[in-house]
Amino acid sequence: MYTGAEQAKNLQTLHKLTLELWPDPSKRPLLLGPDAAHQDTADSKPPFPTPRDAYVYDFFKACGEMDLPIAGATLHKYIETTTERDTNGSRLDETTARFKLFQEQVNNGWAASGSAKPAPRAWGGEVGPHNGGAPPCDHSSMRWATFADSLWYTDALGSSAQLGFETFCRQDYIGADYGLLDCATGTPLPDYWAAVLWNWMVGPTVLSASVPSDSSSNLRVYAHCTAEDNGLGGPSGVTLIALNLADEDVTVQLWKDATKPGLVHMWQLAPEDKAGPVGEGQGMNGTVRKRVFLCHFILQMIILPRWARDKHRESTQKRTRFP
Repeated sequence: MYTGAEQAKNLQTLHKLTLELWPDPSKRPLLLGPDAAHQDTADSKPPFPTPRDAYVYDFFKACGEMDLPIAGATLHKYIETTTERDTNGSRLDETTARFKLFQEQVNNGWAASGSAKPAPRAWGGEVGPHNGGAPPCDHSSMRWATFADSLWYTDALGSSAQLGFETFCRQDYIGADYGLLDCATGTPLPDYWAAVLWNWMVGPTVLSASVPSDSSSNLRVYAHCTAEDNGLGGPSGVTLIALNLADEDVTVQLWKDATKPGLVHMWQLAPEDKAGPVGEGQGMNGTVRKRVFLCHFILQMIILPRWARDKHRESTQKRTRFP
């Protein structure tokens, strides 16, 4: 198995080929890498928690030394989610921690190279709930085709955006039992609708969002400026994503001063069938109100009026919209 530095050298060879084959920079393919996944034989010297982290550090240190124009630092990760994990905030945080650790090794390795250029932005190069191989498309295995998985997926989109990840490539669209579509029928599964809403409503500017420290640990929130091309006000509005992981209702007041004018659009996703979060069914409805009532195990996306954006916008960073 190649070391991180050796793989960077191979990438340099590829880069030289792209310079020859595409002399016009505007048509040249982007350089991405290393999609780190299973570098188990790499050196796991301290302070690296795993061999993969040592590999990533060495890879980007070498890339920085060779001045390779990497457009995205790609992470390859399957989370191995379960319904218990999907509805447990501390377990969802494990995905965030994995993203953060990868980003730190990218930045640290690049800084160690001495390069004056900024480190490549982190990408989720291939991320999914389960590395499931190829079970047959006959409904004999539908372990990740559940509403609960859409909670993990949406939380991963929100947390990676907060960390500054520029792109999130979901594995996979259709195939096995962890795709966005039922591979036997082509029917959209809960994760598909989460992706559609995210891509339609969530813009690339990330805002600061949090819940009070004395609030339920089962409530998670993320906020972005609204996407420009959905006909709902564009970046002058705020899209708030709220997830309730509990098996009981939670009432959320979006802001203390609810007297100012402004239209609020709301899309609420909730389990549709008696199976609850472990089922494949999902319902969606839209309401206009200033107080939001979250049913158990739900995902909500809400577009707030412009004044709310101005009041709550504390920090921003750019991210490509790609669920």
